[in-house]
Parts: sequence; structure tokens; C-alpha cells
Amino acid sequence: MGWRPNAELSRQMALTRSTLKDSLRCNIALVIQKPAKELESDPIPRRQFRGAIERAGQLGFNGNVFNLAEEALSPRRLRAIFHSRNVQGVVFVATVGSSFSRDYLNVGKDFATSVAAVRYPEVGYHVAITDFLANGLIACQAMREAGFKRIGAMMPKAVEEPLDYNFSAGLVGGYLKHYGKADLPIIYGASEKIRLVPEDRPAIFRWINTHKFDAVLTSDHYHFAEYIQDYPGRKPRIFSLNYHTGALGAEGGVDQLYELAGAAAVDLVVAQLHRGERGEPGSQKSIQIAGKWIWPRKR
Repeated sequence: MGWRPNAELSRQMALTRSTLKDSLRCNIALVIQKPAKELESDPIPRRQFRGAIERAGQLGFNGNVFNLAEEALSPRRLRAIFHSRNVQGVVFVATVGSSFSRDYLNVGKDFATSVAAVRYPEVGYHVAITDFLANGLIACQAMREAGFKRIGAMMPKAVEEPLDYNFSAGLVGGYLKHYGKADLPIIYGASEKIRLVPEDRPAIFRWINTHKFDAVLTSDHYHFAEYIQDYPGRKPRIFSLNYHTGALGAEGGVDQLYELAGAAAVDLVVAQLHRGERGEPGSQKSIQIAGKWIWPRKR
């Protein structure tokens, strides 16, 4: 019949939703799988989750929280609850080391769905994720501008593998751009954990002794700082690739702005609702959030 979506009407409907009473607003399910204690202590999922909740409210949606680590819901039961509560959109707030199974992800195929923080190629939902390549470039630029001559990077393997080594790629690219070399010394933790473990200490010592670093970039600044306390030589200064307020052991680093990733995941769902889209998209879209370098105190 020649009908086309009306952009102005979509804008007016978004405004209407933002002024409706809570009981009449549209519902977005925010799904996370993190025990409450870990959510409280770990700034990464906490900030992502907070960003998603706040963004849903700003756009006039009710953010219905489902924490699968606190409430045992089967995928079938979760889908039934979504339908009974008139959920129209779903945001899976994932983290490295706490991912969702395929069965739970498939629940999202009935709704407008996105994922925050982790890419799931097997389902192809739109994703809002940290721009690890950009953050690697940002980190190397900060190191160069601060005058460090010899830098290295220490990354737990279990963090980098799910990210397809994008952080490492950004660091190598940044090292080439700002230092004119392509051989940035990178060492990976040997365990399958997302944090460094005590067994990594001997390899760390050998690595530092070989390269005589001025500074080391790491995604696990806390344990790295702990493990080199008894290093017998001159210790490198430590900078975080995952910096946040109160980051112990780091002199500065990249704030990955996790709140923005959570908010962007909600934006992706709302855009699908405006277009009348549901289920798995034909082509996956990614919103990548570049972080910013933080110097917490004068150098």
C-alpha cells in the first residue's frame, strides 16, 4: 500500500513513552549472570548494568532486571516470563568469564535483542562493545607522551582469547604508530583464568628481566603489582588497560567507559523497536566505545 515508517511519529512515540506512568511503559528485559556480591565488587559488569538501566529509563522504558545467577530460571521459563510481562526488548549484559549459553541467547529471538560487552557471532545479535583496538592505540600514545622508552604488555590469555586478541592488536598498532616498531613485547598468562595467578610470577620475572621495561600495560594491574613486589631489580611502573576509580596498583590507564556500552546496547534495542524488527538480524551491527586515558594524579 506504499506505507513507509514515519521518523517524526517514531520520535513522538518515544516522547510519549517517556511521559507515561511506569505501569504503562514498554518493558525491556536486562539479563545478567553475575552473583550479587561479584556484581558489587566488580566494576566492569556493575558499570555496564548501571548504564543500561539508566538509559532504559531515559528513553521511557521500564528496565526489568533478571539475574540468572541469583534466580534459577530455565530458558523456557525465562521466555514465558518475558511474554507474560509484555517484554518487547532484551539486553544481555555479558562479561568475559561470565557468558550466556546458546539456549539462553536463543530466548532473544522472540524480541528485539542486543548484547553488551561480548560478541556472539553464532547468534548475530547487535552488540555494543568496548573498542579494544582504539584503546590499545590510546594507551601507547599516552606512554609515548609520558616519555617512556621501553614498554610492554601483560594480558591474561582467558581475557584475550574471547576478544579475538583485539586488545593486543590495538597495542601492537599503537606501538608501531607511536614508537615506530612492530615488536611490542606481550606476555600472556598461562592459566585459563581471566586474572593472573601466582604460577605466572616466574614467567613475569623472566620477561621483565629480559626487556628492562620502564612501564607495563596490563588488564590485571592489581595482581601484576602484587606479583612483582619481590622482583629483585628495578620494577616497571604499572598502567592499567582497565582503569577505574580506586584501581589499586596502577598509576593511570584507560577507562573503558563501560556505562556507555550498557547504554548503547539499550539504544540498539530501541532502534529495532522503532523499526518494528524482532529476532536475529540479517547482519550484525556493532557499536564500539572508545575509552579515555586517565592520569589520577600529577606525574
